[in-house]
Amino acid sequence: MHLMANLNKSTKKLILFSGLVICLFFFLCIFFIFDQTQKTGFIQASLFDSSHMIYIDKNHEQLYGPQKIDNDFYYFNEDTGYMHTGFLETENGTYYYDENGKMVTGLQTIDSDQYYFNENGCMKVSTFQTIESDIYYFDETGKMVTGDVTINGVTYVFDENGKLQLDISSLQTQIQSILNTYPGNNAVYFKDLDTDDSFLIHDLDMYPCSIIKIFVMGTVYEQIDQGHLSLDECHPYLEAMIIDSDNTSYNILLQKLGNGDGVAGAHKVNSFCEKLGLTRTEIHHGLVPGDGYFSDGKNNTTCPEDVAKFLELLYRSDVVSKSYSKEMLELLKRCADDTGIVAGLAEGTECAHKSGWADAYYLDGGIIYTEYKDYILVVFSDSSYQKPAQEISQYVFSAIQSLYTK
Repeated sequence: MHLMANLNKSTKKLILFSGLVICLFFFLCIFFIFDQTQKTGFIQASLFDSSHMIYIDKNHEQLYGPQKIDNDFYYFNEDTGYMHTGFLETENGTYYYDENGKMVTGLQTIDSDQYYFNENGCMKVSTFQTIESDIYYFDETGKMVTGDVTINGVTYVFDENGKLQLDISSLQTQIQSILNTYPGNNAVYFKDLDTDDSFLIHDLDMYPCSIIKIFVMGTVYEQIDQGHLSLDECHPYLEAMIIDSDNTSYNILLQKLGNGDGVAGAHKVNSFCEKLGLTRTEIHHGLVPGDGYFSDGKNNTTCPEDVAKFLELLYRSDVVSKSYSKEMLELLKRCADDTGIVAGLAEGTECAHKSGWADAYYLDGGIIYTEYKDYILVVFSDSSYQKPAQEISQYVFSAIQSLYTK
């Protein structure tokens, strides 16, 4: 009897406790429902569902479908009103809503892949896209591609970051084909100054004509920087030598470098070139027609790669000083001859270059500045005048323009 009494007491307590829990539960439910009816904005979908959010507007109406809230775009399920996150496919395209439900735009990293969404949030697929002057391609799934990719039968090269690159191998092959149509000795050096990709076709030394004057210019500025020569005194000759390719000014500057001895001045230029690693460039005589000719009995010489190296050093502001490198580039941009590399460029394209010619020789080397990339092009020919420089320059420029104007 005593045991039964204790059981009855325990049962009564359990029933009482259960009743209290049930009452509390219903109270909480009623409170939650009442509280939800008073709230606006983003709220939990239900007491037992914390994984879904809904939105109640200021009129206490639940929102459905696409909505703009505080300048951000959201999507709420048409049936349940649940806020959407992740990819959403619609008849107008695919969109993506982040973990906060906001629609994304622009370049986005999602699960380690890169996607691009336009200003309306629509994902770009099977298309080229320009982003901050660089071009990318997004495949049929919307993912950014890298490496060699064939698109509509054409192979394109994209770097590890997805940026479209000039196919240097294809460019070299095409230029080789152009060179094969010309007689004599011809050489080309090309370098993409954005990627450092380069190639040299026909590694040869050649009589440099007036292109040798760029190395004299560099040496003169070095001597000015060291206080051995006066800029005011030398500048008129520098302008005449580079802009108008005046031979007398070239001879005078070499004499100034050698304290009145042109041969000594020439050897000083050779030392300057050697310090820069331009080991196949040498000056041994003055130029004619022009006053003040001199010679040590040997011939002037250079090669396309040395010309390109010097131009790149100028471009990187690594010749003498940053300010003098800039001055030298400005002189080269004013070069009057426009019958070689410049003739192959679109009107108004900036080019810092120096050319040289004698008989059928024509040599030209320059830095070409374009909207899409800067590059160096050097063309040597000993028998075809300006034609190779014109044709190759036009081909390279057109190839770059067509590549980056998708």
